[in-house]
Amino acid sequence: MLCFTAPAETLHFVTKISPPLNWEEKGQSIGPMIDILQATCKSLGITCTIQTMPWRRALLMVEDGQAEGLFALAISPDRIAQFYLSEPLIVSAYSFFGLNNNNFHYHKPEDLIGHTIVVYGPSNTQTVLEHALKDIKGVSIIIEKDDLTLLRKLAEGRYGQEALAFMNRDIGENLCQSQHISEIKPIADYSSVYYSIGLSRKAVSESNANRFFNTVHILNKSGKIAEILKKWKLTPAIKPQ
Repeated sequence: MLCFTAPAETLHFVTKISPPLNWEEKGQSIGPMIDILQATCKSLGITCTIQTMPWRRALLMVEDGQAEGLFALAISPDRIAQFYLSEPLIVSAYSFFGLNNNNFHYHKPEDLIGHTIVVYGPSNTQTVLEHALKDIKGVSIIIEKDDLTLLRKLAEGRYGQEALAFMNRDIGENLCQSQHISEIKPIADYSSVYYSIGLSRKAVSESNANRFFNTVHILNKSGKIAEILKKWKLTPAIKPQ
């Protein structure tokens, strides 16, 4: 188990490239989650390294104790059981996206009957969608390898004119803007989703996890995290006191 007593202590974090939460430019990791993480490590007097990789590999590394932490984690009962989690840091939404000429209106899961829903998986987003549709018949779900692939195919009409994508709203809007996918619009939000930093239960002791997350809480309470998120035009999960 790591301890945070030595000034040269290093925590290794893994993540996937996921704008607008975090991404890479010129070989450097940047974005709001990076800024929050580095502010926390600076306050603790430790060094944090960041490595990007496919999401499933990142999850397995932290579960197995091969890395100390990962981000950004959508908070769910499964994740709470798997990792030590910080308090919520960023709030977004799981949303439905469709073609610009799609007049679909969403109010309840039954409205999705007869539709094709495309989602990136395996992922927590897929789990949320499947849970929403567990008692609903007549909905076709297609799993794609990443969000960009499904958005491009949706824009080309390859799933049909009435098909919908289910994904994080901020990530979807960012991808549409950065990749110039103008044929798609967000149609409706399904539910809020909260993101946090996770630490490995195998590589980090509970007391050290609490110390790390207490530092996150202090930064959150002071308004530092809200200040970081305002810079990146994202919404803080908790308003500073």
